[in-house]
Amino acid sequence: MKMRFVNLRQIIARLTPYRLRARVAPKIYRHFYFSGLFKARLYGKAIFRMISYSGKYENEIYWHGIDGGLEKRSQQIWAEYCKIFKPNNILDVGANSGLYSLIAIAQSPNSKVTSIEPIPEAIRRMTANMNANSFKNSIYPGALSNYTGVGDIYLELDLNYASSVTLNTYSDLAITGVHDVAKKLTKLTVPVSTLSNLIKDNFCKIPDLVKIDVESHELEVLEGFGYDLMETNAFLIEVLNERVAKGINEAFKGLGFIYFNINDEKNTLRITDEVSKSDFWNYFICKPEVAKKLSTLSLL
Repeated sequence: MKMRFVNLRQIIARLTPYRLRARVAPKIYRHFYFSGLFKARLYGKAIFRMISYSGKYENEIYWHGIDGGLEKRSQQIWAEYCKIFKPNNILDVGANSGLYSLIAIAQSPNSKVTSIEPIPEAIRRMTANMNANSFKNSIYPGALSNYTGVGDIYLELDLNYASSVTLNTYSDLAITGVHDVAKKLTKLTVPVSTLSNLIKDNFCKIPDLVKIDVESHELEVLEGFGYDLMETNAFLIEVLNERVAKGINEAFKGLGFIYFNINDEKNTLRITDEVSKSDFWNYFICKPEVAKKLSTLSLL
């Protein structure tokens, strides 16, 4: 009976047209998970196709579009930057199933996108999403940090996929300082590199635009860049605690970047003098000339 009810929910989700989906409240559609190939829309316009495995991120986009998903303002900023500036090189660290990489290529088809992801199942899903659109990206099947070698990530026992992992520790411990010992986890050893080594090996070039979402390992990733951060125009960085915020302030001190604290839950943002724990998840850090051209950075 339970399986039939789940299937009925998926059928309802599949049969609901987009013009109606956009009007359904989150408290309702979060119980109707879509599974399969669908058109990901930005402001109502389909910009690429994506495969949903009944996960919350894809489900939000299926029902309410990229501009209505869990990271709505972050993704709007990212999409507008790619569309206006057409960056030559884009780096997506913690790419997961490839959402930000897909948005980048859809908005700027000639950009070279490098996607960093250590989980094999996430790489498989990202590759399937790219193939569904005939998009091309370069995938490094490992993690970025401040050293080159190997490291460990932790997945829930009997699961081969997760939307939240970090390197060499438990993600909840890294974010909050507390680990739930009741969780049963399995260790997965993955390749690790610095960005500077990937650049040295001609795997990628110094990026114009960067996204870093690695559950509190952001500082170690930045330490491994090995170049003047002024060579990159904009960064979208997850800032989940004050330790990460303090390190980012030190890394960007005196460089003249503007800090936008993004609240994706409310679809708002605010300019701050320095970085602190995000009001939701992300900060957008960019040069003043970038901020002037992006309407998505408007405070109104």
